[in-house]
Amino acid sequence: MSSEPSHNPAAAEELGEKKLSKKELAKLERLRKRQEAAAAAATSVAALTLEDEDRLAVNYGEIPANDLQSKAVIGRKLMEVKYLTKELKDKAVQVQGYAQAIRAVGKKMAFLVVREESFTVQCVLTVAQDLVSPQMVKFANSLSRESIVDIEGIVSVPSQPITGASQQVEIQVRKLYCVSKAVPILPFNIEDAARSEAEIEKALQAGEPLVRVNPDTRLNNRFFDLRTPANQGIFGVESEVENIFRQFMLSEGFCKIHTPTLTAGSSEGGAAVFRLDYFGKPACLAQSPQLFKQMAISGGFSRVFAIGPVFRAENSSTHRHLCEFIGLDVEMRIEKHYSEVMDIVDCLFVEMFDRLNERCAKELEFINKQYAFENLKYLRKTLRLTFEEGVQMLKEAGIEIDPFGDLNTETERKLGQLVLDKYGTEFYILYRFPLAVRPFYTMPCPDNPKYSNSFDVFLRGEEIISGAQRIHEPEFLAERARACGIDVNTISTYLDSFRYEMPPHGGFGVGLERVAMLFCALDNIRKTSLFPRDPRRIFPHDPIPPFTIEDTARSEAVIENTLQVGDKLFIDNRVLDLRASANQGIFRVKCQVDNIIFQFLVSESFRSIHTPKLNADSGEGGANVFRLDYFGTPACLAQSTQAYKQMAVCGGFSHVFEIGPLYNAEVSSTHRHLCESIGLDVEMRIEEHYSEVMDIVDRLFVEVFDRLNERCTKELEAVNEKYPFENLKYLRKTLRLTFEEGVQMLKEASIEVDPFRDLNAETQRKLGQLVLKKYGTEFYILHRYPLAVRPFYTMPCQDNSKYSNSFDVFIRGEKVISGGQHIHEQELLAERARACGINVNTISTYTDCFRYGAAPQGGFGVELERVVMLFCALDDIHKASLFPRDPQILEP
Repeated sequence: MSSEPSHNPAAAEELGEKKLSKKELAKLERLRKRQEAAAAAATSVAALTLEDEDRLAVNYGEIPANDLQSKAVIGRKLMEVKYLTKELKDKAVQVQGYAQAIRAVGKKMAFLVVREESFTVQCVLTVAQDLVSPQMVKFANSLSRESIVDIEGIVSVPSQPITGASQQVEIQVRKLYCVSKAVPILPFNIEDAARSEAEIEKALQAGEPLVRVNPDTRLNNRFFDLRTPANQGIFGVESEVENIFRQFMLSEGFCKIHTPTLTAGSSEGGAAVFRLDYFGKPACLAQSPQLFKQMAISGGFSRVFAIGPVFRAENSSTHRHLCEFIGLDVEMRIEKHYSEVMDIVDCLFVEMFDRLNERCAKELEFINKQYAFENLKYLRKTLRLTFEEGVQMLKEAGIEIDPFGDLNTETERKLGQLVLDKYGTEFYILYRFPLAVRPFYTMPCPDNPKYSNSFDVFLRGEEIISGAQRIHEPEFLAERARACGIDVNTISTYLDSFRYEMPPHGGFGVGLERVAMLFCALDNIRKTSLFPRDPRRIFPHDPIPPFTIEDTARSEAVIENTLQVGDKLFIDNRVLDLRASANQGIFRVKCQVDNIIFQFLVSESFRSIHTPKLNADSGEGGANVFRLDYFGTPACLAQSTQAYKQMAVCGGFSHVFEIGPLYNAEVSSTHRHLCESIGLDVEMRIEEHYSEVMDIVDRLFVEVFDRLNERCTKELEAVNEKYPFENLKYLRKTLRLTFEEGVQMLKEASIEVDPFRDLNAETQRKLGQLVLKKYGTEFYILHRYPLAVRPFYTMPCQDNSKYSNSFDVFIRGEKVISGGQHIHEQELLAERARACGINVNTISTYTDCFRYGAAPQGGFGVELERVVMLFCALDDIHKASLFPRDPQILEP
């Protein structure tokens, strides 16, 4: 089935590079007129009149908006398109997806190709008595492409191979409903955006030019471009890269940590940083978690890793440069030699490449179809060459370079080709780099101080990893900093962490996007960033220790009548404080929370994504944001991932989640407030009712609590010794109460609250006590909140518009989760925004993504620190943050 040229006039300018003839221009004009006529016909669906009364009318049509407000649960189960196989022949199925293509065959037959993620199925409507009416076929032909449709039908197996869809079965349609109607004029056609460059060039040479959708057009409509099979595949691969990395590091005894990205000075002494005001103090965004992961080693963690955003304010627009990317960072104690770090790199990436080829065959196939590439060549034992050996190989090839300088992009590629020709691998390690080209904290080689105990790793001729042994002696570290022109006063907090004994250690860092880009041999890193950020795009002395470890490990009961070590002193000397057994326990519990959540969601077919933290406006229209200059454009840090996770669902990802930093510039110093926290954000397609989201919350947190009690007995024992607490009481099936039931319970306890207002902290705690007494649980869900107290994007209740399809979740009388069904209809979303006093022009990028077909969706958000704090019944959230950030704390 061939696709038509794009409706977008701008796309016509992106046709083949040669000038079109008058005949070709006339042909395009005729196509344009036919498309406009089709668009006009599509707008008349609502006014569709039937020539005769159709007694099968209940089997098709547009689903009324109020039927999509979680009206009822009837137990239907959608079949994922990718699971439609010949084994289902003659079985009844129900699918939901995008109407990718619609083709009429006379008045009595129509073909409809439905796409879900990267998979497509051909659906056939044929007029048949008591099954399909002519009016139903007419309705199908009137649908606008990219509308969300529900289809019920019978699976059949055609005698001939199907060339226009991925699945080799058809669905004989019996019911067809439009869930969300796309506007007739699309930014571009998905078929055009999915074509390979080879297809376009071949058509151009044949004199039949095809539309070429250029990179800027794609990025200007990124959520729409995400629907292409190649992009679905790219982010499937990237999600798997993160999953493999995480599981490998955990299996090797590494502890996952979360480091702050708000810092008082640049991480590596550079100038290319994003600067901002932090409650009257100058601050910047971290270029690297380097200093913090080293502090964690000093804090008693022998092996750590982090996954999170890294910010670089370099005014560069190369194919491999981003201003915000996801860093995979590792630090570890060295027992004998820094080759131990290279051993981890070797085993990790061979495992990663093996698993990607094994688990992502379909995704790689979709990518290869549009962006053709050869499978990566790598060895079972990764090749290691010294820098001097690399220089010699280049010299023998007639390429002279400075033996004490770094390699530039051109020489990296040339060396990669030489290595491939000689050793048959595109993945190798180059080590013993000249000291002059490495950061100040790199350990010099013991046999030649002109070289260093460092390495880079290359993939397809490009550097992807930089690592080394770090200097662990404070005097030597200060000496190296001064030699590199760094004022040691600006890194005093970092240097001080080495004064209380630091073991030899080393580590490395790698960009997630760069791994995905080079594994798939893509030509631009923007293709592997969900919503890329580049300069042009935002819219995308040996002092006595201040206290002893024994001091910090004493419980309040032991020291209540003695001089206590103050909390602020703990924070001011956080590295030493981390060595206390209770803190080791807290952060190992937090590591497990992160891991259990990640694995549960992956097992439930959720895809891990990473959304930008640099935004052109406030995430939710509020004022409590950290503002900064982004290459001359006013910008701020994200308060929420809400808009982007919804865009991802609109982009064809049915279930997504993110674990990453969130920022809140609220001037508050309560026991549960942080200016930077680690958020878990989830968004998913809703099949019937928003209770599906609560079902995920229920199963997820029962799993979290069970696994923590099972895996963390020693850690919880250490925490309990310092901060005594009772084990959390929770039910196997989480209690759910409506907001009205909660208000009634408070009323019966003589506590009067406004039934259409939110609960304050005091009433939350009181209700928690009442629930514990009556139901024996400290973990419960309260749903159907008043609409007036929820964000503008919350879906109203179908039966009472004063309430909403929303919920909060409570642990030990404090709210930890907020979630609900989110509006997916653009008009209702704009109406709700105006009702909440929001200028819809300021959120147009967000609302526009709902114009091109959006499925009913919902989700929730939770801070990991709050989960840990309340599970362990800690009295302050600062205790659950490795290096906390509040209005008074910006260092370490």
